[in-house]
Amino acid sequence: MHRLTLLVLFIVFGLSSNAQNNPENNFVSNPNTEHVVLFIPNESFGISRELAGEVAKYNAKNHIDLKLDLKQYRIPFLSSKATILVRTFKSYSVANEYIKTIQQKNPDFIRGQILEYTWVISIDNFNTLIRSKDKKSYLAFLETLK
Repeated sequence: MHRLTLLVLFIVFGLSSNAQNNPENNFVSNPNTEHVVLFIPNESFGISRELAGEVAKYNAKNHIDLKLDLKQYRIPFLSSKATILVRTFKSYSVANEYIKTIQQKNPDFIRGQILEYTWVISIDNFNTLIRSKDKKSYLAFLETLK
């Protein structure tokens, strides 16, 4: 089942030639490409469907103009709970503005310990992450961007 999930992710996003040429764990900052947002639940959080429902309601109320698509994926190396993927943003800045707006509006789903991580990630880096299954390397890459 785990391999099927990863296969579906590859089909959904398609591996761009840029991502195929990157060796594993070679994440690249490319802010002008398409990005997605990952909401990665805390391991102790109950039901991911509830989180997905809250994110969907928030998007419908506050970001209808972006025409965002929301999917849930089991990505065990990120969380035992389903990861919420919101797509597609035309650039890093648009996705980051989405996150800033969420932080300002402070909806229930970002309060407390529900989320372990919220990542803005390019599609190429997402493909590299899925292929490498190396969360630690991606976290190290994020640190280099600060």
